[in-house]
Amino acid sequence: MKIFLIVLIFLIFLSVEGVYIESWVPAYGITKSETRLNTQYGNYTMDQGLTHLSLQFWIPDGSGGLDWTHQFESGKNGDDSSKVFVDWANGKNVKVMLCVFNLNKDGSWDWELAKSGFETYRSTFINSLVDEVERLDLDGVDIDFETTESSKSEDRDSFVEFLKDLGEALRAKGKDLFVNTFAYIWNAPNQDWWELMFEHVTGINSMGYDEIGRNGDTWSAYSFSKDAAGTNSTQLMLGMPGWVSTWKGDVTIDQLKWFEENKEVGISIWDAQILDSSWQTEQVWELIASLKPDATPTPTPSSNQDTNGAHMNFTFSFTFCLLIFIALLSF
Repeated sequence: MKIFLIVLIFLIFLSVEGVYIESWVPAYGITKSETRLNTQYGNYTMDQGLTHLSLQFWIPDGSGGLDWTHQFESGKNGDDSSKVFVDWANGKNVKVMLCVFNLNKDGSWDWELAKSGFETYRSTFINSLVDEVERLDLDGVDIDFETTESSKSEDRDSFVEFLKDLGEALRAKGKDLFVNTFAYIWNAPNQDWWELMFEHVTGINSMGYDEIGRNGDTWSAYSFSKDAAGTNSTQLMLGMPGWVSTWKGDVTIDQLKWFEENKEVGISIWDAQILDSSWQTEQVWELIASLKPDATPTPTPSSNQDTNGAHMNFTFSFTFCLLIFIALLSF
C-alpha cells in the first residue's frame, strides 16, 4: 500500500509540471501589441495564456554593452515602453523579458556583432544584461542571436559557454533565460545545439513558425521537434506564426490542438500583434489559457488573475508531495 501511494504521489508531481508560452513585442509594433494585449477575446485575454512576454528592444553595442534597436516606431523609446509592459504584466502571472538580437539597419543578421557579446566581451556583456534586467525590473533575458550564413558549428561551444555563464548569473537573481534557435540543422543556432543548451537555460524557442506544423513531414512535424528535445520537451517552445491563419495544411485552432494533445511542449507566438484575425478569437485563447501552468479551466477576467508566479502551482505541488512522501517513509 505504501509503495502504491508513493508511486501515485510521484505521478501527481509529474502531472503538474508546466510548459512555457511566450510572445514578443517588436520595437516597430509596440502600439499594436499593447492594443492586442489589452483586448478581450470573449471571456479571455492574452495574459491568461502567456507565461512570458519578451521585449525585442536591445542589440549589443559591439564592446560588451547594450544599445537600443533602430526599429522603434515613431514616438516610442526603450525605457518608457519597457515600463508600459512591466506595469501591464503586474499581477497577471506573466514574466517580462529583455530580448537582445543582432539585426543590422540593413535587415541582415550580424553574427560578428553577436559574437562581440557572447565571446569577445562575454563577461562585460553578461554584466550589462543583468544590470539592465535589474534596472528595468524585468524577469530575465531572451537571447535572439541568429545567422543564416552557415551552421557555425565552430562557434557552438563558445555560445553554449556564454549561456552557461549568463544562466548562472540570472538564476542567482531569480531570473529566467530563454534562447532562440532555428528549427532544424541549418543556420545557427540550430536543433543540433539543443542537447548542450537545455541544462543552462529556462527554455528554448524553436523558430519554425509557418515552416513546421502538426502534419508536417519529417523534421517539419511538431512531433519531430518534441522527440528531438527528449526528456527536456517541457523546456521547448515551438514557434507559431501569428500573421497567418493556415500553414502546413491546418488552420490556427487545429494546429493549437496538437499542444492540447501534447502538453509536454510549449508555444511561442511571433508576435504579440497577432496580425491575423484567426488568432483574435475566444476559442484560440481559451485553448492557450488551458495550457498555462496554474491554469483555471473556467474563464477568468484578467483583473482577477492570480498574482503568483507562472509556476507557483508546480512549486506548491512539489512541496506538498514531498512532505507527504517524507511522512509515508516515516511509517
